[in-house]
Amino acid sequence: MLNTSDVIAFVATVKPEQARAFYEGILGLALREEDPFALVFDANGVTLRVAKVQTLAAAPHTVLGWRVSDIRATVAALAGKGVVWERFPGRKLLRKESASASCVRV
Repeated sequence: MLNTSDVIAFVATVKPEQARAFYEGILGLALREEDPFALVFDANGVTLRVAKVQTLAAAPHTVLGWRVSDIRATVAALAGKGVVWERFPGRKLLRKESASASCVRV
């Protein structure tokens, strides 16, 4: 039923100004809309809606991820923009056999 419909990704923030600076300024996503309820970005054709909320608890799991062609170059480029990477015990950050990096948090 929904297999031909577009997905919309949702995340939340208590700091919309900082969220906009991160998603737009650092990640390079185009801001499509802002209203009292959310920031709406275009994430390569996928709508990313960043809800403005009053309270927020950190999720103990991944909430967003990107598949990139060169994880090392992407990590380096984002680090060059001030992104701090958190490494998790038992997970390898950069693996030759995989382009995924589900073990980092920004």
